[in-house]
Amino acid sequence: MKLNRPPGGGCGARRLAGYPALIIAMAAAACGPQAADAPVPQPMELPGVSGALLYMPGQFAYFAPKTALDMLERVPDFTIRPGEDGMGNVLVDGEPVDGAAGSVREHLAAIPADNVLRIEVIDASAHGIPGVTGSLANIVTQPDNFLDQSKA
Repeated sequence: MKLNRPPGGGCGARRLAGYPALIIAMAAAACGPQAADAPVPQPMELPGVSGALLYMPGQFAYFAPKTALDMLERVPDFTIRPGEDGMGNVLVDGEPVDGAAGSVREHLAAIPADNVLRIEVIDASAHGIPGVTGSLANIVTQPDNFLDQSKA
């Protein structure tokens, strides 16, 4: 039995013309790279800090991140959480990002990925950081941080 395929075969948009959007989206997902195929960023140990993990920007290149939020969302086993007293589990240059999870996400979305030098993840409870349980992420940005330029 011979299948009638359009010239070029594969995943072509011409073959899907006239189909409902859901079917087109399913076909596009089948044609593109699968989530299981995406590389998982592998951390390095942060020198001098027991149990701390270090992620460098190049480890996120596959995902083409635009912001610090895009990068942090790809860190394995890390979830952005707001704190009960306002301090969540995210720092930027060692300073807490106050507010609810939505405002933390907004703050991280305002930091271009090009400004991120590294992401440090530590077990906050093991290091005695008050008010935080689980993992704590510190987004370390370029020395002339783009946020400080507005103060000049």
